[in-house]
Formats: sequence, structure tokens, C-alpha cells
Amino acid sequence: IEFIDRSWPNVAFVVLWSIVTVLLVLRAICCYRNKSCFISGSTQQVEFAQRVMNRLDLLQNESTHVYHNIFVDGSIIDHLIISTRGIFTITMKIYNHNHGHKLVFRRGVLFFNGRLYDSLLRQMDCHSQCFREHIEMAMGKNYGIRKTAIVLGCYVENLDADLGISDPEPEYRIFNENAFFSFFQKEEEILPLEEVQNIVSKFEAWQLTHAL
Repeated sequence: IEFIDRSWPNVAFVVLWSIVTVLLVLRAICCYRNKSCFISGSTQQVEFAQRVMNRLDLLQNESTHVYHNIFVDGSIIDHLIISTRGIFTITMKIYNHNHGHKLVFRRGVLFFNGRLYDSLLRQMDCHSQCFREHIEMAMGKNYGIRKTAIVLGCYVENLDADLGISDPEPEYRIFNENAFFSFFQKEEEILPLEEVQNIVSKFEAWQLTHAL
């Protein structure tokens, strides 16, 4: 009588299934870690974004004009301020505050949780450049666009400021929500009201033309 061992295919299947399961679990963990940095598509994200928008709208007056979600050359500028205190393109980031994230900015280099993080700076560059090209063409004059980011749900540390060695006019400014509004209110007026109104008029005409 010949006995045939049929157990090895079952063993191989169990081993293969175990490997696949482990890989799927590892992939799920990686995806969770990547996505959990941000509060993607959540009700809380919408609430946070609306809160910042409402606070920005409170700055609106004759000398300060606020705009939201400006579509320029395939890029969306989250917020824009044209005022006697300067022109600000504002990039907004919302992180999951439950994870204790930390941004550290020093000498033009940004770190997120200890790792080099230049994607935010590149996004700020893009927003500033898109607006600068159009407004300078319309006005025939160069303007120093203030590259700004408002970050929610993440601790922001500016080592240059803490050490007293920050540039009086840094290329990038990164704030948490309250710090930005405090900073803006303390800024000196650098543009005449008439010039601000002229910029606003040309910008709104350009917006209307491209919306049609």
C-alpha cells in the first residue's frame, strides 16, 4: 500500500496566507500613519477652515481686503490679503492635533516631527509666484508678496526668533492661528490706501474676467 502525503500543499497555503496577511496589516498601518497627520475630509477640518475664514473676514475694512480660494494658473491660493500692511498669500494646513505634531523652522529650513519638510515651503512659493506675476503685470510694479502659512493642530516653533537672530523680513512666515492675527495687527502700514484700492480694483477685474 502506497501512502501519499497530501499535507504539504495545506502547509504551503497556510504559510503563504500568513505572509499575505502580515503584508496587508503593515500596509494598513503605513496608510493610517500617513493619513492621520491630516484631518482629511472630516467635519472637524471643515469647521477649522471655516473658523479661520471667518476670522480673516473680520479684518476686512477700507484698507484691508480679504479673498478666499483664488484659482490662479491651476493652483488654488487658500487666502489672500491686500492691505496697507502689505500683500499676503496665505497657505493653510490642518493637522490632527491628537498626534502632537511639531513644525520647527530655522534659517529657511522646515522640519516636521524631526524630518525635513520642504513641501509646505514650495507650496507657499507657488502661491506667491502665481499671484505676483499677474498683479505685477497689471500694475507695472514689483511687490514684495508676503509668503505666509497658518497651521492648525500642530505646534510651531521658530528657532530663529527664539534665539534673536531672525531676519527682520524673512522669506517665509509660518504661524499658528492666533499668532498670525496678533502679528498682522502689529504690522506697520507700508502701502498707501489709494494704491491698495487700485490693486484691488485690477485684481477683482482680473478675477471677473477669468471667472467668465
